Amino acid sequence: MMNIKLKIIFFIFVISLSFFFFFLGFNFSNPTNTDWLRTQDLISYQDAWNFYKNDDWRFPIGRIPNYGIEIGNSIVYADIIPIFAIIFKSLKNFLFFNFQYYSIWIFLSIFLQCYIAFLIIFKFTKSYNYSILGSIFFVISPVFISRLGMHIALASHWLILFAFYIETLKKKKDLLRNLNILLSLSIHFSLTIIIAIIHYIFKVNQLFNKEKRLKFFLDSSLLLIFSSLIMYILGYFEIPPYDGLGGGYGYFAFNLNSFFNPLNTINDLNNSWSILFPALEFPRGHYEGFAYLGLSGILFFLLFLLSFFVRKNGFIFNKKKIAFISLVFLFSATTHQIYFSENLLVSFPLNNYVYGLLGIIRASGRMIWPLYYLIFIIGIIFIFKNFNKTKSMSILTVLFLIQIVDLSPGFSNFYNGKIYQYNHKLKDEIWSILPKHYENVKVLERKNNSDLYKMMPDYLGRNNFKKTDIFNAARLDRQKLKEGSYLTTKEFSEGYIDEKSFYLTIYKQQAIIMKKIFENKKNYHFYNRDGIWILTNKELLKKNEDELKKFKDLKPQFLQFNKKVKINFDLNDGYQGLGWATLSTDGIQSVGYLSSIIFSIDKKKCNNINDLNIYFNLNEKLHIKEKFEIEIFINKNFYDKIDLKKINNKYFPINIDCKENNYLIEFYTLNPVSLRETKKSLNAEKLGFGINHIQLKN
Repeated sequence: MMNIKLKIIFFIFVISLSFFFFFLGFNFSNPTNTDWLRTQDLISYQDAWNFYKNDDWRFPIGRIPNYGIEIGNSIVYADIIPIFAIIFKSLKNFLFFNFQYYSIWIFLSIFLQCYIAFLIIFKFTKSYNYSILGSIFFVISPVFISRLGMHIALASHWLILFAFYIETLKKKKDLLRNLNILLSLSIHFSLTIIIAIIHYIFKVNQLFNKEKRLKFFLDSSLLLIFSSLIMYILGYFEIPPYDGLGGGYGYFAFNLNSFFNPLNTINDLNNSWSILFPALEFPRGHYEGFAYLGLSGILFFLLFLLSFFVRKNGFIFNKKKIAFISLVFLFSATTHQIYFSENLLVSFPLNNYVYGLLGIIRASGRMIWPLYYLIFIIGIIFIFKNFNKTKSMSILTVLFLIQIVDLSPGFSNFYNGKIYQYNHKLKDEIWSILPKHYENVKVLERKNNSDLYKMMPDYLGRNNFKKTDIFNAARLDRQKLKEGSYLTTKEFSEGYIDEKSFYLTIYKQQAIIMKKIFENKKNYHFYNRDGIWILTNKELLKKNEDELKKFKDLKPQFLQFNKKVKINFDLNDGYQGLGWATLSTDGIQSVGYLSSIIFSIDKKKCNNINDLNIYFNLNEKLHIKEKFEIEIFINKNFYDKIDLKKINNKYFPINIDCKENNYLIEFYTLNPVSLRETKKSLNAEKLGFGINHIQLKN
C-alpha cells in the first residue's frame, strides 16, 4: 500500500512539473531569473522581497520599514508570501543576489492543487486512475492559472481544497481546521477569510449542542489567540485597524455571467479562455470575480444542480451543508449590487458601518472560489457514482479533452511564460550609475502604486537601495503616507533634499517646480532619462541634446492678461504646482500644509502692478465653522495672511509687481482638516481649500 501511495505522489509530482514548465518555461522557472517579475503586482513582489531580505531582522519579524518609508509596510501587505519570505531571509547568506522564490511557490501550488484534489476525489471513488485524471481539472482551472499570472500568493487555492478535504475526515478535524487557518495567515489573508467561513459553517452546529458549546468557545478562543500572535509577528498590526479596510466592496464583485464568461483581464490585457464561448461584457472591477468553468465545467455545473434532486449525487457533505455553503459564498461574491453582464439587476444600500466592515473582504469576487471548486468536485464524483468504472473513466477522459480544447486560447497566453512578458526596462546608463552614489530613492509626492513605480520594474529592489518611498502595498497607514508626503513637499519648497537620496518624477509640472526652486542653487543637477525626471546633488553625466531641449522647455504655463482661466488637475500641463488633488470639475483641492501655483507672464505688457484674482472655495464636506487661515508667499516673499471663511466662493486679489517673468505663489494652510478627523470617511488626506479660476487683470 505504501508503494502505491509513493507512486501516486511521484506521478502527481511529474504531472505538476510538466505543467510548471509548460506555464513558466525553463528560463523563468529558474529561481535566479527575475526578468519575468515585471508586470503589475509582480514588480512589487520582487522589490519588497529584496528590501526585506537585505534589511536587518526586526520585530515584528515581518516589518519592512524601508520599502515605503513610514507607511507601516510589512511582508503581509507587500503580498510576498510571508512564510517563504521568512524562510528564505534566514537563508540569505546562501542565496544568489537576484534570487526569487516565486517560481518555487508556483510549482508547490500546482503540486498541492493536484494532490489535494486527488485526495478528495479518491476518498469517494477509491479509483487511482479516475482520481488522478479528475485532479488535473483543478490544475488547468482558469481561476487557478489566471492568479498565477498576477497574484501568486492568491493562487494558493489548495488551501480551500484542503479545507474541504478536512471536512471529509473523521478524526483530528478541529486541529487540522485551525492549522489550515493559521497557515493561510502566513500566505494571504483573503484565503484566510474564505477558510474561516468554511470552518465556522461546519462548527456552528456546536453552538446548538449543550455538550459541545463550551468546546466551541474554547476552540474559538485558542484560535483567536494563536491567530493574533501570528498576525502580530508577521506584521498585520503595523497599520491601524481602520486602514486595513479597503475600498471597492461591490466594485470588485462576481458577475452572474462569470461562470460562462471566458473573458479575463490579466496585467491590463484581455485574455479569452474559450474557443467556443464569446467574451461577455462586465463592469471593470468584476475581473476579480472571474470564474469561467470551461465547456466541461458547465456540464459539471449542471450535474451539481442535478445532485440536489437525485439519490446518487456527487455530494461530499450532506445536502443542506452544500446548499448553505453555496449560497453563503454566492451572495458574498455578488454583494449588494447584482449584475448580469453590464446590467444592474438588484441594488440595495448598506449601512456605512456594515460597508466599512465588509471592506475587509474588498475584492468580494474571490469569494466565489469555494463554490467554483465544489462544482468540479461534485460533478466529477457524480459521474463516477452513476456509471461503472470503465464508462466513468471514458466519460471523464472525453470531458478532459473537451476542456483542454475549449481552454486552449487561455493556455496559449500562458505557455512558456508569455503572460509575464513585459518590454519596459530602464535602459539609460544613468540607472546603473545612481546606485553607486546614493542609498535612497525618493519621489516628490508619494503615492501607492504610482505610474512612476510601474515604469521601474525590479529596479528598486535589485540595486540594493536602503530606502524608498516609491512602492506598492495592498494596505498601508494612510495618515503616515500623507504626512510623509507633506514633509517632502515642505522640504522641497525650502530647497532641501536628502544628500543620500536622488529624487524622481514623471510629471512635467512637478519638474517645473523642481527647476524653479533648485535652478539657481549650487550643485543641483537635472536629468531626463527614459521619460523620468531625475534630481541629484552631483553631476553624474553630461546632458545630451534631447535632455537639454527638454530642460529648456520646462517653462511655467503662460498666463494671458484679462483671461479668466479655469484650473484643471493636469500634472503635465497646467498652472498648479505642489500640494493639490483633483476636485472633479470644480478645479483643484489643496492637500496638506503647502500648495502652490506657478505661471509666467509677458513683462512687456505688464503695468507696474497688476492684480491676480484667485477664486477660492472651501470644501463643504469639512463643515468648517471657525476661521480658516492661509499665509501667501510670492516667489518666497511673504505677502499676506487671510481668512478664507470671509472670502469663500469669492475672488481675492494678489498684487503682481511685474518685476519677474515667472511667479510661484505658495499657500500655507495653517489648519487643514481631513475627512477622517471630521469622521466623514477614512480618508486621512488633510484638505484645505479649492481654487476654481485665476485671472490676471491688466
